[in-house]
Amino acid sequence: MKRFPMMMQLAFILFFIMAIPMAILTWYSSSHILQNSEHAFAETSLAELNANREHNENALNNLSQNTVRLGGTDIFDRIRPFKSLADLKTKYVNVSKAMAVLKELLNLNQSVDGVYSSFFYLDDANYVISTDKGITSLDKYESIDWLNEALLEQKGIRGVWYPRKLDSGVNVLSFALPLNRLSTATRGTIVVNLKESQIQQYLQSTKSGKQSYLLMKPTGTIISHHDKSLLLKNAYDEPFILDISRQAPEGYMFREHDGERLLYAWSRTKEFGWTNVGIYSVDELMNKPHALQRSIILLTIVIIFAGSILTVFIATWLSRPARELVRAVRGRINPGAQDKNELAFLDAAFRRMQEEEEGLYKLLSIHEQDAQSYAIHRLLRGEVTPQAEEIFPDLHFLVAVVSINGYRNYISRRNNPETRSYHRYLLISKCDHLFPSGSAILCDAGIDA
Repeated sequence: MKRFPMMMQLAFILFFIMAIPMAILTWYSSSHILQNSEHAFAETSLAELNANREHNENALNNLSQNTVRLGGTDIFDRIRPFKSLADLKTKYVNVSKAMAVLKELLNLNQSVDGVYSSFFYLDDANYVISTDKGITSLDKYESIDWLNEALLEQKGIRGVWYPRKLDSGVNVLSFALPLNRLSTATRGTIVVNLKESQIQQYLQSTKSGKQSYLLMKPTGTIISHHDKSLLLKNAYDEPFILDISRQAPEGYMFREHDGERLLYAWSRTKEFGWTNVGIYSVDELMNKPHALQRSIILLTIVIIFAGSILTVFIATWLSRPARELVRAVRGRINPGAQDKNELAFLDAAFRRMQEEEEGLYKLLSIHEQDAQSYAIHRLLRGEVTPQAEEIFPDLHFLVAVVSINGYRNYISRRNNPETRSYHRYLLISKCDHLFPSGSAILCDAGIDA
């Protein structure tokens, strides 16, 4: 970091203090917004699915209850003796009785929206009374053999809902109700055909975007589907539907299919045993949250960009005093530091100043001591100097003079001036430690350098 200028360091520090927390906060908040939005959409989709399912079931229950009420009347007893169409047409009164049954069937059609047709089949008779073809022979009406298969699913005296496709190509959900002995002695079956398109209106979601739905029986047979080509086929052939059948009665899950993220919401009831599944494109549902995320990211980038410019100005302003000080110091001393960083340069400069100050202090101490020794030396020779008066401010003093015994022998031992100067230095050092602080000491008597 010493290679970078102080302004750049401050800019980096301020930028990362601002940019990194903001980037982390943006990532954290946007990801949680998307996650919470996905689950919120899933919850609302499931709630809408339940509402649509209940709406559809209420309509089916109303139709079945109206059919049960019609089956409990004596209207069908009037045609019980007539097993053939020829017997029925022998008298006008007999035809009137059949027309009364047809009228009741027409009224039944009007009780619920979306009823395509209805008919009554008297057991062992060779005719049917229907709202689409009137009173007609059995061989001229479309086959009713499917009733045998449908009634195998009957439980108790309740009717059976059975999805099928008419000869006309219309997909219907037929409600077949065999008349029971508790209400009438007539043996026969009432069938009401509800259009599959009406069920679609009940079940189709109002959410915008790509979506699909399906209604299936416990066996997997598709009762209603957005794609009409899949009606009456096995729903378990569809992706993830088999997984849904193994889950709880209701819930939702997210899955990837053909590179698209999908939301599967399902709801299952005990009354019919059917499963209603809604399939939604998460990408389209999340258009607004994704747009919000992009706006947040864009706003963060703009803030970081503006903050970067402001960071440069603040770093320049904060580093100006240090840079001016560095310029002033460079003009006077050279600490030998080549670092581009101003703080490193000032640190080296102040270290060198401290070293030079310590050296000057030592030289000043030696010079002061030499000056005192010289003043005392002159005082011993009878010369009083102003400095001697400063050294001896009191009236009385105790003076100790140290000299070498046998000075001539010392000189004669071939002690050259350098050796004597060194001895003199050692003697002065020893004397400094022998006497207390504040004593004026001269230790050069008789030693000539």
